[in-house]
Order: sequence, then C-alpha cells, then structure tokens
Amino acid sequence: MKKLLKSNKLLFNSYLKLMKKKYILSVWLCKFNKHYRRSKKEIEKLKEQHMGERCFIIGNGPSLQIKDLEKLSGEVTFATNMIFSIYDETIWRPTYYVTQDLIAVQEIYDRCSDIHGLSTNNSFLPLDVKHINVSYSDDMTYCYIDRKNAYPNLPRFSSNISNVIHEGFTVTYTAIQIAAYMGFKEIYLIGVDHNYSNAVLPDGTVVNNGDDNTNNHFTKKYKGKKPGNLPNLVLSENAYISAEIYCRKNDIKIFNATRGGKLEVFTRINFDDLKFNGNI
Repeated sequence: MKKLLKSNKLLFNSYLKLMKKKYILSVWLCKFNKHYRRSKKEIEKLKEQHMGERCFIIGNGPSLQIKDLEKLSGEVTFATNMIFSIYDETIWRPTYYVTQDLIAVQEIYDRCSDIHGLSTNNSFLPLDVKHINVSYSDDMTYCYIDRKNAYPNLPRFSSNISNVIHEGFTVTYTAIQIAAYMGFKEIYLIGVDHNYSNAVLPDGTVVNNGDDNTNNHFTKKYKGKKPGNLPNLVLSENAYISAEIYCRKNDIKIFNATRGGKLEVFTRINFDDLKFNGNI
C-alpha cells in the first residue's frame, strides 16, 4: 500500500487530505465528549501556571535511584505509569502523574486503583481510556491524544494540550508537551534510559538489544502481569527530536540528567551537580 501511494502522486495527495480530514473529525467529535469538555476547562487553567520555573520528568529506567527521588522532594516533578511500584521505599511523591498507553492504563488500574494523585486534577490520562473496561474517576483530567504515526516525519508538538496531545510513542513526550504548556522554562529528564532489551522497529521487526533477563525498569516489581507494547526507540527518538526543536524555538531548555542511558538528543547534565529545593 505504501509503495502504491508513493508511486502515485495524485493518490498520495488524496491520502494525505483524507488523513487530515480524519484528524479534524476526531478533534471535532471530542467536543461532544463530556470528559473532554470538562477536562479542557481544567487544563486551560494550567496554562503558564508554572511560567519560568523548572521541573523534573522522571522516567522508569533502571538508572533511577531512590536517593535521587528524595532529593526532588521540594521540586515540581512529573512521574509516569507504574512509578507507584517504588512508593513503599520512599516518602517522595510526584507533583503530576501522566500515563497514555492503554495497556499500561489497564494494568495500573488492576494493580492499584487508588495510587497517589489519581483522584485529582494533577493526573493526566488518555481520553480513550473511557472506552475500555476500567472505571477511573470522572473527575480526573482526560487528554485527547492524536495517536497518528507520523513516521518517517517527526511528530507534531502540541502548543495547546487542552485541544490535543500528539503521540510520541513514549509517555515522556506527552509529559514534555504538558510541561511546556504549563510554562516551565527548564525541563530535566531523569531515569530516561532510552534503552530496552527488546524493541521494535518502525517496520515491525523485533530486535534484541541484550539479555532478555535485563531489568528494563527501576525495580523488578515494575513488571506487569500483562504483556505490554514493545518500545519503538526510533519513533520515540523522533519525538525527542521534535521536542528539542519546539522547545528551543520557544526558549525552553531540556536537559538530560539521566545516569547513563542512550538518549543523546538533549544536552547532558550531571544530576549530582544540581542544587535542589527542600532537600531532605
């Protein structure tokens, strides 16, 4: 199909127009969703709420350490997915919580339906979670995520998350879009290793990057009971590139403070060299 589209310019242009109409229709239909309408108003209140501040977006890679989280007790932080797996080992809790993958959302609900923050507007969930068999509170913040795959082009970066958040095939990209909308001017990534024992290429080929028994996350307790989507490091790296381009144009700096890892899109900075608010 892709070869046919590329070989026929007229057909290809018609396909692009159809995809554009489909996207516009999806956004338009959201306006009739009660969760979208309520959440949109709540999200609009967050615009530039943290103007000029800094934040930390916490990935779930094996480099993440409890001692690092505790240093962030006085900072604004975003955490994702099964971060609650470490709650019994630290008093630290995130300021904001984000998840987007529907398999992860189901697993999170099954394992812990009352985790810290998930009953407040400080939690961001995908709008389409309301179409699967989970009963998250109607009071939570639901975002419309345009799940279109832009590959081989870079994904779009949302300047208005109250309307749409663009898919980046990593929840970290979603968190960066939210942080930029809130007005943060310095965004630090920690625990974003960007490296997995198994991953998938854009054409669907599964690649093995090491020992299958390698721990891909900060704790062995993280692993869910259900098989999740394999990470696509090519697509997620494209998303990081898109984030860097957008943020640089808008005077937002993204730093990678991860200990090690393979993400080299953003300027590296040593986490231990940073000074923190409210150190414990």
